[in-house]
Order: sequence, then structure tokens, then C-alpha cells
Amino acid sequence: MKFRIARGMTCFFMTTVCLQTNIAGENLISLAFKFVDDMPANYRIGLEYSKQETTFKLMDSDNQNPHKRMAGWMIAGAWIVLLGLLALFFQKYLDDDRNPNQRVRSAVDSDGAREVVLKRNRQGHYNVTGSINGHAVEFMLDTGATQIAIPASVAEKIGLRRLYQTQVYTANGTAVAYGTELETVSVGDIALANTKAMITTGMEGDVVLLGMGFLKRIEFTQRDDVLILRQYPRM
Repeated sequence: MKFRIARGMTCFFMTTVCLQTNIAGENLISLAFKFVDDMPANYRIGLEYSKQETTFKLMDSDNQNPHKRMAGWMIAGAWIVLLGLLALFFQKYLDDDRNPNQRVRSAVDSDGAREVVLKRNRQGHYNVTGSINGHAVEFMLDTGATQIAIPASVAEKIGLRRLYQTQVYTANGTAVAYGTELETVSVGDIALANTKAMITTGMEGDVVLLGMGFLKRIEFTQRDDVLILRQYPRM
């Protein structure tokens, strides 16, 4: 019993470390199943793993005993399910830590202004889930960006048109960019139409920088770790 508890805690620890350090998925499986392979002979399940396929092989000395084979498969299946659940749990934790505004709060005040309240993440940024032309995207508010900057991979995914070519200056130097126009850009109940943006080929990841091309058309105020966006009705 002590051995099984210790083994479970070890697998839990390895799963946490792998996720926190962004170790590739195949390495996570290899490391976790290595511990399963080290279990006592009565319950030992060896695992041959490659990127192409995963196969199980009973390594018990009593391999001909059908009851022990079944017990071995059940133990292996339980470990795999447990590791999968832990991976899902920690991935959600990391996503929430990076973007605490996946479900934003919106309100309308007495003046008819639409208000959205955003929380700052641990890195000091304001990430929020919004939409471009009705497609869900993740924004990071950036007052240092003159326009909305969209990674090329995101632009291709949501079908944005490249209207003209230019060059932009990024933290990594100059990069080729393409001007485009967005039909709608939304954060909560705040929505802007016909907004210019840049498709930047040098940007990695799938986070869109929500620059001053959007922010200058609304009001924003920071209080402690909260950013309040307000859009007033047109007169």
C-alpha cells in the first residue's frame, strides 16, 4: 500500500513538473510510464512507446495467468486515465493563469455606456477572449502597439484578406506585414466596426495584440490590477 501511494505521488509530481516546464506530450507519457514499468513484478506493465504508436506488454512472470493479466491491464488503464485527468486539470490551470478573462463581465451604466472589467494576469498583462469577425480569439491589450497586430497563422485561420504589403518594427527587428480591415472587433459587449489591423508574419503564437487602433476609440482606466474599458453610445 505504501508503495502504491508513493508511486501515485511520484506520477502526480512528474505530471506537474512536465506541464509547468512545457515538456512535450510524448516526453510526459514516456516519463510517467517509466514509473509504471518500475512497479513490483506482480503488477508490472512494460510500455513500448514511440511517436507513431503505443503498445503494452505484460512483463509478469505469471503471464499465462488470465486473472493476473486482467489485473495488470486494469492497473495500467487506471494510471493512464489518472494521468490524462491530471494533464487536463493542469492545462486548464495554466490557461486560466495566462488568460483570467475568458468570460468577461459586461454592464451598461445609466449613461448608456458599455463597460467591461478585465483582470490582470500574473505576468502583468491583460489577456482577454474576444472575437474578430465573429471568430473567437485571445487578445492581449498593448498600448505600445499603434494598431491591432494579428499573427499570420490566426489571420489565415479566420480568413482575413491581405490588402497591401508593408514592413513593421517588432521586438525581434523588422518583419513583413500586410494591412487588412476587420468588419468587427469585440471584447465582451464592446464592439467596433471597420477597424484597420496588421497581419504580421513575424509574430509567433496565437495571441492578437489589441493596440491603439482599438483602444483609442474607447475609454480605458486602470485601477490596481483591474482595467475598465468603456464605450459610449454615439450621439
